[in-house]
Amino acid sequence: MAKKIRKIFTLLILVILGLLLFSIRTVRHHHFQDESYYKQTQQRLDDMLEKLQAVHGKVEIGIGKSSITPRINADRDDPSNGSFVEIPLAGYGDRKGKPATGVHDSLYVKVMALKVDSEIMILAGADILIIPPQVTTKVGEMMKEQLGLDRHNLYIAATHTHSGPGAWSDKKVGEMFSGKYNHNVETWLSQQIFKAVQQAVNNLKPGSIGSGTFDANDYIRNRLTGKEGNVNPAFTLIKAEQEEGLKIVIGSFDAHTTTLSGKNMEFSGDYAGYWQRKIESYGYDMAIFMAGAMGSQSGMSKGEGFERPKYIGEALADSAVVHLGDILLKDSIKLVHITLPLDIPSLSVRVSNTLRLNRWLAGWLFPGVGDVHMQAAKIDDLMLATTPADFSGETALLYKNAMSKKGYKSMITGFNGSYVGYVLPADYYFKNSYESRLMNWFGPGFNSYVNYTGAKMLDRVSDL
Repeated sequence: MAKKIRKIFTLLILVILGLLLFSIRTVRHHHFQDESYYKQTQQRLDDMLEKLQAVHGKVEIGIGKSSITPRINADRDDPSNGSFVEIPLAGYGDRKGKPATGVHDSLYVKVMALKVDSEIMILAGADILIIPPQVTTKVGEMMKEQLGLDRHNLYIAATHTHSGPGAWSDKKVGEMFSGKYNHNVETWLSQQIFKAVQQAVNNLKPGSIGSGTFDANDYIRNRLTGKEGNVNPAFTLIKAEQEEGLKIVIGSFDAHTTTLSGKNMEFSGDYAGYWQRKIESYGYDMAIFMAGAMGSQSGMSKGEGFERPKYIGEALADSAVVHLGDILLKDSIKLVHITLPLDIPSLSVRVSNTLRLNRWLAGWLFPGVGDVHMQAAKIDDLMLATTPADFSGETALLYKNAMSKKGYKSMITGFNGSYVGYVLPADYYFKNSYESRLMNWFGPGFNSYVNYTGAKMLDRVSDL
């Protein structure tokens, strides 16, 4: 009997060792500039920059808006009118995919179309955790088919609320944070985002635009490194008006949209929603929030429950309104923008500093990142960059300082339609934290690659 037990135990050990050998690999260390993904992307960027030209001309402004507040407790799913049996909230794993219980405040996708000469930029913000990659693809296809525009024109960002609709990821880790996948939700979100884009493009009228910033240092902290780390305290504003009087404000800030915890089970825009509503209460026709570079950056608030997002959202809105009055609007500006497809390495999801999951296993567990892009634009004296990530606020601060030396304000946003996890300063790669370990998916060279590419894009576009 003892001999049989030893055989079974030995067999079990061999099976476990076999599974480990199959599922675990060593982390590959490399310099990103030696890799084919870097060389191919940089060649593509150089080719695009060589042909890129700025336009100068009269400004046209258009706006669009559609609801992404689900109607829940329906008898059946009907994505055509946003009705669903149930939808989970996306953002926190401790909710375990449970369905939302109701609506605290309404969620929207809001769009401002900007046209100068023949160039059109679509600036959009959506009250959701991320813009699901497959949704971005569908919206791009509809834009091309019905508007003659494409992904190149779409500068979108989520607000990154952790109390928005989920059910848009079909992989295990994605479902941990957004609940069980429902294709109908994907269809509905695509439809609603395109609807707002179409409204904005069809509503283009002569107008003017300007930008500004103010210091919101009292509402942000570095949650990764504490007082030793840096924060980007700038709240960036874009103000636009149509000649007929319609007034629009776009705001971007780096503090994570997580003032509500996983205990909340109602749909809410978090502090970004409060900010938008308060701005509109001052007489602006539309307020759009685009999440900034929120990696490592957390909000500083007060109170309990919904007092927390109300406190920071309305305080930031009150400050914004004061500074909006100082923004100079121009009816004729220079505009140049570029959308760069990014080649990326294979998944390298770590279980320790030196070991990672087998790529097949990582691909089975982790959500697809979609077609990855970075974008840069010069809108008069504002430099805008969009990133496909929880992008580091510390890196955004470096971008901001570099652009300031050249006489530009800057706005760096995240969650631009694909999602590659967190992108941090390279020095943080081996830090044992949620951001740098679980959510840093593509190996030690990837952070430097993305950070370098973004800096190059901003620098080169600013010179045009």
